Amino acid sequence: MTDNSESARSKAVVDAYYQAGVRGRLTSFASYLHPDFTTIAPNYLPWGGVHPGAAFFRDQVLRNLPDVLDFGRFSYDVLFAEDDKVVARVNFGITGTNATIKISEHWTVQDGKATSIWVAYFEPQALLDKLGIEHHLPAELFVLPDRGALLLARGLVPRDGRADAGQLLLGRSQASL
Repeated sequence: MTDNSESARSKAVVDAYYQAGVRGRLTSFASYLHPDFTTIAPNYLPWGGVHPGAAFFRDQVLRNLPDVLDFGRFSYDVLFAEDDKVVARVNFGITGTNATIKISEHWTVQDGKATSIWVAYFEPQALLDKLGIEHHLPAELFVLPDRGALLLARGLVPRDGRADAGQLLLGRSQASL
């Protein structure tokens, strides 16, 4: 059975991270980091890869993230905890733009200290643009009502609206635009 108090304590540690950012004091979250804290993020980002040790998160992420993510436009989609595991699906503005990004962050907390974070970014185009990282992702995605939940990239859909998912994902639509 789940120890609700452990879940609540873990959730409070993770919430302290976001609230520190909202208050403009993200670096103050360093006091919640376990010395063996591990950061895992997509390799295409400057802070990407697997980084063992709290120093990386403290010195690289906490200090620089507000240059990229606007905590003033932060919101939760969901924050839940099960014992020492916490998942936050969150939204941030991209600093200096009108764009937003959705992020899924998976934390582990032990004895009141964050021990790891694993991060996934949904539709990271605006983030990559902000960081000056070249990519070949479409600027926008939309749903065609007659195609159900199929997401199609703007500019890749033929005028007749017919293309299969494989063609679109590979950018191989044969019809002229």
